[in-house]
Amino acid sequence: MRCSVAGTTRTPGPWYRRAADEGDAEAAFGLAVLHADRGDSQAALAWYERAAEGGDPRAMYNFATHHALHGDPATERYWWRRAAEATPLPRTTWRSVWQVRT
Repeated sequence: MRCSVAGTTRTPGPWYRRAADEGDAEAAFGLAVLHADRGDSQAALAWYERAAEGGDPRAMYNFATHHALHGDPATERYWWRRAAEATPLPRTTWRSVWQVRT
């Protein structure tokens, strides 16, 4: 992932970090993706959590998925529910996801 700043091409990490530190959930999600792409799952998980807590439904989904895969059903259900409430997807879509996961 790269971005263009003032006519130069740079990695977006520092820009995402600055915005995430100021509370931007979308930037925190971007940092999570960058860390995941680089294979740093521990850092990615921390940023997914921060983005999820900030209201990013994509992060909520990814955070719920992580907990589903690592055997934490209570946390998984909490984040699935939060993601469903935070996104405009039709209820039938979330109902299908929920039925598969429970």
